[in-house]
Amino acid sequence: MFSRDGTKLHGMGRNMYTFDATSGEQINERTISQWESETYNIPDVLDVWSQHENSGVMVTPFYTTKKAMDPADPEAYRTGLLTLDLESDEMVMRDVRTMDVFYFSTAVSPDKTRAYGVYNVLESFDLTKGASIKRVPLPHSYYSINVSKDNKTIFLSGALGNIAAYDAETLERKAAVDLPDGASMSLSSVRIFHRDE
Repeated sequence: MFSRDGTKLHGMGRNMYTFDATSGEQINERTISQWESETYNIPDVLDVWSQHENSGVMVTPFYTTKKAMDPADPEAYRTGLLTLDLESDEMVMRDVRTMDVFYFSTAVSPDKTRAYGVYNVLESFDLTKGASIKRVPLPHSYYSINVSKDNKTIFLSGALGNIAAYDAETLERKAAVDLPDGASMSLSSVRIFHRDE
């Protein structure tokens, strides 16, 4: 991902690496694999779909366990969100809930206050509190998610041949558009384009 001003290129692997976009020189490395290693085990990051155009924030789910807790305790298994603000260059890793489901895709609202995750459920998260807000079941799996520029609508796609729209506040289903011949979108990303008026 490029920084908003185009001067830096961020690459995510075991850690977050930042390079000068002109010279290619590495200028920063931030830990992912050793995040809060006294408290958590090595996090497993799942990042296939990354939609950051509207918010300027890259977000990806990660999964880990708490070292001090009994592995038989479901609360030991945690879901987190890693965010990288492409304007301010701030990276944050936060524990947001017990891990009971997986998210294939996450996106941040353009006002940068919420994140949304999707796979077999749709869930909203408060980024200031680092906590879940609401979760709703979905009629089928969706792989990819994005948020409209006005913060009002969440768009879901992937897996099967429709695009669904949900209210960003209530998570109520607003609409769905079936694609011709039920075309499956699979690994495609939800991209939102804006027309200047």
